[in-house]
Amino acid sequence: MTTTYSFDRYLAVEDDYLNDQLADWLDEALDELWENVEDVDEFLTVNQLGRAVERNQYWATQLGWQGHYDAITSLLASSGCLQAEYTPSWNKLAEAVACWQLKQRGLTSDGIIGPNTWQRMQTALGMASSSDSLISSRRTSQIKRVWAFATRVLIPAQRDQWLNRIASLRITDVVLVVNDVESQTFGLSRSTRSISEVAANLRALGVDVHLMTWLYPFEGYIADSARVMLPLCELTQARSILFDVERNWIQPKQQIDHQKIVHSHFDRFYGSASCPLGVTSVTFLPPAVRALAEHPNCQYVLPQAYSNDRGYLERLRILRPGKSDRIYQPRETQKTAHSKWKKLGKPIVMGLASYCLNRPNNISQQQAMDRAIQTVTQLTNPSIQEVAYWSLETFYLSTRNCPVNLPSVERQDFVRALSKRARINSEFRHNLPIR
Repeated sequence: MTTTYSFDRYLAVEDDYLNDQLADWLDEALDELWENVEDVDEFLTVNQLGRAVERNQYWATQLGWQGHYDAITSLLASSGCLQAEYTPSWNKLAEAVACWQLKQRGLTSDGIIGPNTWQRMQTALGMASSSDSLISSRRTSQIKRVWAFATRVLIPAQRDQWLNRIASLRITDVVLVVNDVESQTFGLSRSTRSISEVAANLRALGVDVHLMTWLYPFEGYIADSARVMLPLCELTQARSILFDVERNWIQPKQQIDHQKIVHSHFDRFYGSASCPLGVTSVTFLPPAVRALAEHPNCQYVLPQAYSNDRGYLERLRILRPGKSDRIYQPRETQKTAHSKWKKLGKPIVMGLASYCLNRPNNISQQQAMDRAIQTVTQLTNPSIQEVAYWSLETFYLSTRNCPVNLPSVERQDFVRALSKRARINSEFRHNLPIR
């Protein structure tokens, strides 16, 4: 039997066919568009989006989550906030994060993967870091910056290796040691160009630079150092020049009037310095060092409160055999340094050891470092906001004078955890009254 359609019915069937074809074409076009155009869902205002992008670019490095970018995008996709197998721009990432935060309890939907959001994401990804457990003190929120002294990063053949290590430790400041303690004639161990290149490399990593020079109480040495160091400070955009004041200041071979040296030669050559200056020396603050530290242009001090192993101290003849090493144990060293150096009335950066650690009752290296940090955070008038480790190299290399060569990775893990906290605590703001 033949079915006969009216003309109107024919047109209806044809319209249905065309509509189906048009729908299929639109679906294909939208699928293609989705692959090339970002989702238009908006969880943030224009101003909020701009701030989220800026802060995410900052926190990606400071918190280290840029290394887990694929895991983060997978998490966002699994929650329906991002298309699967899609690599988002910074704008799209911020929108997706804001979407994800809306689904979490206790998070602000600002699109920023900051400390709280990153911690929540780590938990969701089953990768929550336990590094913070290395540090027991609950008061480390006052530690804003972690420094390390460095020498080998200035060696051209080793530069890249040490820059990578600095980035891994996430320290906030590096003190470049620019000359040799053995020479009583001032000079740089590397060229001005080489030092400025390393400083630029460090700034690119988000690390501030200080320049450290040894200082001898001789007019010629002080004059030559000022002639070189002050322009170098400006060239490298260094945060400060730090003078290591030991040797002839502490145990001079001949009687030297240190007050005269400071008030004539030092004041003459550094009295109008625009670059901030600091002074570092041994725990006990020798009277000769005090004269220099009290100078008006000295803007901060760094006592070397190094809690070193008894065997190491005996080998260097700092501690006599049979004499108590209590003063060199963690807690005691830092308390002693603070009690003496605070009398100068200057901000204090507490110098700490990263090698040959004194470990009372055979505690671990990390426990010894933690004990020192606990003590530092409890000191007041002034409180301590910045610590400096000697040295970057001893976080990785063995020291020949150490009686026991213990694994360096333990010390690396500790300072990495402390630096992470410091960066979060301060959002990398300067805290001393120096630039």
